[in-house]
Amino acid sequence: MKEILIFTVFAISSLEMFSQNIPVMTALPGKAVNLSAADEKAYYKKQADCQKLWNQDIGEVNLHLLEECDGYEGSYYDVLGPGCNWYCGGGMDTASASSTLAPAKSHDYSPQNAHDLNYATAWVEGVPGHGIGEFLVYHFPPQSPRITDIIIVNGLARTESGWRNNNRVKKIKLYINEVPSAILCLADTRDEQIFHFEPIGYGSREHYDELIKRPWWTLKFEILEIYPGEKYDDTAITEIYFDGIDVHCFARETPVLLANGKTKNIADITIGEEVMTYKSGQWIPSLVVEVQSAFHSEMMEYTFSDRTLVLTADHPLLGSDGAWKCWAPEKAKVQLDMATPIAPIFQGEYFFIPQENKRIELQKINTISFSGISYSLVTANGQPFIANGLVALQEQLQSHWERDQFSLIPVAVSPQGGE
Repeated sequence: MKEILIFTVFAISSLEMFSQNIPVMTALPGKAVNLSAADEKAYYKKQADCQKLWNQDIGEVNLHLLEECDGYEGSYYDVLGPGCNWYCGGGMDTASASSTLAPAKSHDYSPQNAHDLNYATAWVEGVPGHGIGEFLVYHFPPQSPRITDIIIVNGLARTESGWRNNNRVKKIKLYINEVPSAILCLADTRDEQIFHFEPIGYGSREHYDELIKRPWWTLKFEILEIYPGEKYDDTAITEIYFDGIDVHCFARETPVLLANGKTKNIADITIGEEVMTYKSGQWIPSLVVEVQSAFHSEMMEYTFSDRTLVLTADHPLLGSDGAWKCWAPEKAKVQLDMATPIAPIFQGEYFFIPQENKRIELQKINTISFSGISYSLVTANGQPFIANGLVALQEQLQSHWERDQFSLIPVAVSPQGGE
């Protein structure tokens, strides 16, 4: 009961701050969505050729052939490529809608289509007229990782003709736990459009057993205005999906170097303990102020010359050349210190082990199935900690209210304000 009261007070104060004016946000451009039947045919032809390579030993001389097959593992219409992403940490549970267009031939238009990470499907509202006031609701369990980016693919994006013939959304009202929080202004394009927020969700994650007992939360997307279709008055949304934080973690058995020189599994470390951090050749003891945890279904396994490390694709490690590296550098830049350059990680590179004053080779990189909770640390000084001997970058400590409450204040607010 207390937790609900805390959220209610925060929501009321936020609305008073806006003086009943909901912030208006303009989208940032995202990934191009130029789907076509011709490109789909070419994609599956290339995939068939790659399948032959994947099923044979081609030798080191022809490794470049496999590099040309990167990105051809899944469906042509997949929104996300292979490797770990925000959804490795859990994410949305179910979607519902105020209405849905009846199925036609082999197509259905259910609300789940707007969050199936597939460009080939879409949610379409089902009332007469343009669907103004119709909405989608996404339901999140309390342990869901926090959201920093809402990514929208407007209209029926699968084909150019379908996109033009049907309505697209021009403005959406976003509600967080039924509190009006922002107006999202969309361009009339098939491409992805990104809205960036302060973290939305539960931030106090150090005690997983307590976290999962908290109330579920929702995001609601209400249609306010539309771009009219050339042929039909049905309004469609291909995809609304997310990126965020709380997913850059290590497997629970990962040993972390303590300030006393001993090691302890990361899952067993508690707030107030001292771990050893490392910066520019200096060892610095630092208090643990937050133990982050998330549920993952997929992780990266790095096999080095003398050890193995299981972690998320976006957690950077210090290379022997002084550069920070991980499998998903663009994602890491969003979640960690924006000023820190982060490069892609490659097999055959070397990584620094400061405690042993040596470097080790990364011999193999695998994406593995992983069903369980993984962990990361935030220390008082914010410097890198030592995970199984390797230097690991950590997320910057956020302010107390960001870690304990839902954020209702968008970052990229356009200057006009109001509706």
